[in-house]
Amino acid sequence: LGSSNIVSDGTAVVVDDPNQVQTFAMRRILILLANTLSSRLVTESEDVADEDDNDDNEKEESELAMLAVNLPPEALSSALWIVGEWMTNSPSLGASNLVQNSQDTLSKARCELLRLIGRCFPGLGVDEKHQAIHFASKVWIANVV
Repeated sequence: LGSSNIVSDGTAVVVDDPNQVQTFAMRRILILLANTLSSRLVTESEDVADEDDNDDNEKEESELAMLAVNLPPEALSSALWIVGEWMTNSPSLGASNLVQNSQDTLSKARCELLRLIGRCFPGLGVDEKHQAIHFASKVWIANVV
């Protein structure tokens, strides 16, 4: 996940990212991941909700749902792994730049993702569950160490 070049002797050299391109891309993946997990929660709660809503509300909600970008299961698994690596590894990976170097914000983002994952866990596929457990264990280890 860290930008690096391999030198001829086999060592890796970290490449600077002055324009914060990697951080921007990781934030976008984080937003997509949170949006996908949130929409799964909404879908599950809609299945349980009463069918008494009027047609105008259903039409408006369906139009909003069409605008939302949700990750397919394979991409969700990959996003969980990538975000887990990004949020729990060294500061050189850019997670410290999430919001103005705020560790409190990073901690809140981890907790929110864990909350979303926990609520969606029963409905996740096998690969998604695997990466969800992997993500949770990385967060736990990062907080313990």
